[in-house]
Amino acid sequence: MRTRPPKFIFVPQNIPGKAILQQLEISHGAPVLFLIAGADEMAHAEAITSHLQVASKAALSANAVAVDGGTSAGGMQLFNHALAAQDFPGDYIGFLPAFSAQTKEEVNTAILGDYHSHFVLVEGAQYGDERRPMFAFIQALSVHAPAVGLVVNGGKRALAEVQTAVELGYPLVVLKGSGRLADQLSQAAATPQSPSQTTAITALIQTGNFLFIDLKNNVQQTTDTLLGLLSSP
Repeated sequence: MRTRPPKFIFVPQNIPGKAILQQLEISHGAPVLFLIAGADEMAHAEAITSHLQVASKAALSANAVAVDGGTSAGGMQLFNHALAAQDFPGDYIGFLPAFSAQTKEEVNTAILGDYHSHFVLVEGAQYGDERRPMFAFIQALSVHAPAVGLVVNGGKRALAEVQTAVELGYPLVVLKGSGRLADQLSQAAATPQSPSQTTAITALIQTGNFLFIDLKNNVQQTTDTLLGLLSSP
């Protein structure tokens, strides 16, 4: 476990990414591995955990900053545990809505991951309000360095994050077989659609940079893929 307690900051939704870096006292120019995941319990948690453990090793090897939704639910909980198992020493930033909290003492810490180094509490009362500041931060942090997303399971909020990541041109590694959104993206990529059948997901497949890794595959593929992406100029 980390020896220092996490740092908390409270920010508005329209805050520039550079301002978040300054408040967190983090320098730009670092690679970023960000997780896009569902918050529900996952059916294949053991297999997903194996891939997240090697993803954590890749982040460690690349000296990357890890970013996720900050809670102890679903894929974020598994990522949290995977980073903790590696004694990941780097910055691990959780973004989530502040709800009614205005100070650290008012935060419901029971919902938070227990291995984050920093939490960014975004003005808002519902999950999803943190998306804009999170990607503004990722943009500011990864100047002259790669940013890579890992998609595990996911629902409507995850879809919105995938859409933003695609708009920003970030490569997304999708764990096929992890359920819901990840499987919908995988199926859309494997099934050519006519223009009249275009949906939000097929449109993303046509414009985004997706790489698909089957959950049943050897985790070495995940390691090699993420290391290659996080090490690219």
